[in-house]
Amino acid sequence: MPKSKKPRKKGNYGREQAARRKWEAGNFKSVEDARATFRIVDEARRRRRGGCAQIGFMLNLANKERLIEDFTSAFFALDRWPTTRSFDDFNCVSSNLMLGLLCHKCLGVEEKSYVKEIQHAAFIAVVCVRLRNRREPIPQANLDIVRHGLVLAQELLEYTYEHHRAELIHVLRHNDAVNVYHTKGLTEAHERFILGDRYNTVKQWELVDDNLQRVGAPDPDQKLPPPYEQTED
Repeated sequence: MPKSKKPRKKGNYGREQAARRKWEAGNFKSVEDARATFRIVDEARRRRRGGCAQIGFMLNLANKERLIEDFTSAFFALDRWPTTRSFDDFNCVSSNLMLGLLCHKCLGVEEKSYVKEIQHAAFIAVVCVRLRNRREPIPQANLDIVRHGLVLAQELLEYTYEHHRAELIHVLRHNDAVNVYHTKGLTEAHERFILGDRYNTVKQWELVDDNLQRVGAPDPDQKLPPPYEQTED
């Protein structure tokens, strides 16, 4: 049988390896050639990262306990709010509240009481951060409201896991911190969703408190001020 004399086309892997060698060697015909080479290398890196994330989401679906452990960590983090100096303790709680809201959205439930209560818990969480930034004490009532929101969010997660497991992987991917950071406009969309009617109020606070440190700060070394200490009269 006669063989074709046409050169075999390179697949994605061969194309990526050729681009990677060119990028490392720096042998570009033009600026546009360099940009095109970078796009190939960067797209391959993103595909691998997405594949690894997909495996992680599937492992979470196969292990309900792992999902519940995240909520357990959030409850412990909430207990540390009055004294912690780590933004991670606040981000952990906020992320799990958001996860509950996304589960509710994927279920398509008409009844909105869960949404309102979780949004209220998220708003009170912002109030708590503001108090910590001002070195003022966090009332126990505030912590109880946020705790109630976490309980509702966990209930929604467990229901989604049991009855809508296929949709849950989309929820987990959508709420992934890396995905939120790299998707343009998603951070603001999440803030609007989780704060509801209080979104504009919080944005006004940010203008007033622009000299204060806030949740979601990109600097991992950034710390909250020391906790409130009551002085004796």
